Amino acid sequence: MIPEIGNLLVLPKEFHNVTWYGRGPEENYIDRKTGYNVGLYQSTVEDFFVDYIKPQETGNRTDVRWVSMTNDDGIGLLAKSSTPIEFNALEYTPEQLTNSLHSYLLPESDSVIWRLNYKQMGLGGDNSWGAKPLDKYQIPANQTYEYTYILKPISTSDIDSSMEESKVVLP
Repeated sequence: MIPEIGNLLVLPKEFHNVTWYGRGPEENYIDRKTGYNVGLYQSTVEDFFVDYIKPQETGNRTDVRWVSMTNDDGIGLLAKSSTPIEFNALEYTPEQLTNSLHSYLLPESDSVIWRLNYKQMGLGGDNSWGAKPLDKYQIPANQTYEYTYILKPISTSDIDSSMEESKVVLP
């Protein structure tokens, strides 16, 4: 089994404003998403981090049609897909989260780690915290996976147009 299929992009920290059309507003995963509606949401990279007792995977969003990362001037990048994808935006890599015992030990970051994923496996823990995800929420390593998205530079006016389109599109 593999944990996720996707791309990890490193952006300058100034691109900390996040807008997306997908499930939200809180973190959600393939096996924990039914309570989160598809809609238009805005947040910041700082708010994507959940300070669990031990740093761990956090901040994922599912069923995403498009997501933008912008600076305070509204300049940034937009990722758009014809099929739903998942994304995450944190100041830390998955390895940094896994290798820290406590959040105060996480390194100071000057970057945004933007993960654009085809799929991430479920969290599991259905009957105890040690339980693996159900088979349907795991990702077998013996298959070929394929997904596409368009990545393009944007400004605030582009985001406003995408928001208008999202109001018309139903999940």
